[in-house]
Amino acid sequence: MLIWKRKLADGSRDECYSYRFRFGGRTIVRKTPFTNRAEAAARARADLLARERGLEAEAERLFRRRQDLTIGDLLNEYLDAGCPDRAKRARSDATFKIEERNIDTLWRWWAGLAVSQVTNIDQDKYHTWRLTTITRGQGDRTTELELNTLRNALAWAVRSQSIEASPFTERYRFRDPATIRHSSSTMPRSGDELHQTAARLLATSSTEVYGWQMLLQALTGLRDGECALLLASPKVIDQDDPPPGHYTDTTLYITRLKHGINPRVRLDDPDRPWIMPLLRQIGRWHALRHPRSPYLLPGPRGGQLPSSQLSKLLPEGRTGHGLRAYYCTVRLNQTNGATWQVAVELGQRSGDALVREVYGQTPDAWQGVKTNKTWLPNTPGLLPAWETWQAPSNIIAL
Repeated sequence: MLIWKRKLADGSRDECYSYRFRFGGRTIVRKTPFTNRAEAAARARADLLARERGLEAEAERLFRRRQDLTIGDLLNEYLDAGCPDRAKRARSDATFKIEERNIDTLWRWWAGLAVSQVTNIDQDKYHTWRLTTITRGQGDRTTELELNTLRNALAWAVRSQSIEASPFTERYRFRDPATIRHSSSTMPRSGDELHQTAARLLATSSTEVYGWQMLLQALTGLRDGECALLLASPKVIDQDDPPPGHYTDTTLYITRLKHGINPRVRLDDPDRPWIMPLLRQIGRWHALRHPRSPYLLPGPRGGQLPSSQLSKLLPEGRTGHGLRAYYCTVRLNQTNGATWQVAVELGQRSGDALVREVYGQTPDAWQGVKTNKTWLPNTPGLLPAWETWQAPSNIIAL
């Protein structure tokens, strides 16, 4: 069996490996999509094994199909499957709509390209085309998000055995690193700001739900999408895997996004004794306002809460993900910089490396010094926002 890179007409070597072997009195030659020799060798052995088992016709058919596939075919397969995540689970309604919208844009440039001809440099070509053709989005960041959707589609194609490997071996970035804003720069600046903003949202029926969302995210570190998945009255069928929203005296069960770990929030932590009262107040509000919605924090018409709406209602320069940074900052202060502990509480699969990179260690000035970033208001006598909400006498269930 020979594994080699073919010489091209200009004298250079092909980027991908090919293989050749003898079987049944004839020579089999195939080009692989792999730039790694070990992967190409594994593909060659699988091809030979299929033929030895009498699956020659199936091997030929599958090979021809893979050679003929276009990126458009793979985008269609991904969309038809419901844009599943890495664990083959359905994405939330909001995330699915984002993936669907990105596919609409991707289709215009990628659809007709044969998978076997796509290379890393096509990402740059797409970026150039997008900047001059598409007006939606701001260009660099939007391109990165759309290419992430394309990589998701390619990963699904590998998982479903439509292709053997993604043609992308590198992930390109188009934003200037100096312009990337971390969530720590978009969090509330103090406990007063946190509660005053939440109280403003709670004071209006059309924004009440976002006030609760803001407080819950600040006290637990949950992402927008993780809050949206919480159920109001979840039925526990599997004791080993309770549904999101079920809670006991010690634990709130959640669904982690981005393949996070630790699907629990501790409710008996003496440093954060206010999560349970907040959940009970949210439950009371839900029973009065949205008794028919299955979601603890319902969106319009009782459906799932839009994941991006909170950021639009916050003061300029503040975001929903900044509340996760607020949680992290307060916890780092409480734990004297125990990034590993905060990483576990946030469900970070990558461990404390990301916490250190994005949020940093606890500043020395915080050691033993009172910080203005707290779970409660800084101003003495100012009520926590969850205590400012009062059920109107003429409440109407939405």
